[in-house]
Amino acid sequence: MNKHLKDFTKDIPFLYEAFTQSTDNYIYISNLADDKVLLSDNMVRDFGFPGNLVEGFHGQWLSRIHERDLDRFSSSMDDVIAGRQEFHDEEYQIRNAAGTFIWIHCKGKVLIDQES
Repeated sequence: MNKHLKDFTKDIPFLYEAFTQSTDNYIYISNLADDKVLLSDNMVRDFGFPGNLVEGFHGQWLSRIHERDLDRFSSSMDDVIAGRQEFHDEEYQIRNAAGTFIWIHCKGKVLIDQES
């Protein structure tokens, strides 16, 4: 992490709101341990989720990924979770709320909670 970031607030709700209000990208924060995900408003709208906090997200997301991209997506996620890769960075097709497959570029990093 950039050493200068320590000088700034650690107010996660503020930062999340700032990010989601200043981009058209889909923003989400996931807790892999309990399979809860906080989704940006545009992600809720575009993919038809019932609200911003989604439990059991992983299975719901996997069911929307195009079958030809599913193995690649899953392999990348497995590598990140196992610590073999630092980042998840994949392009794949996913079905939106209208039932149409769209291309997305999904990038993320897993932060390991050293206490648990």
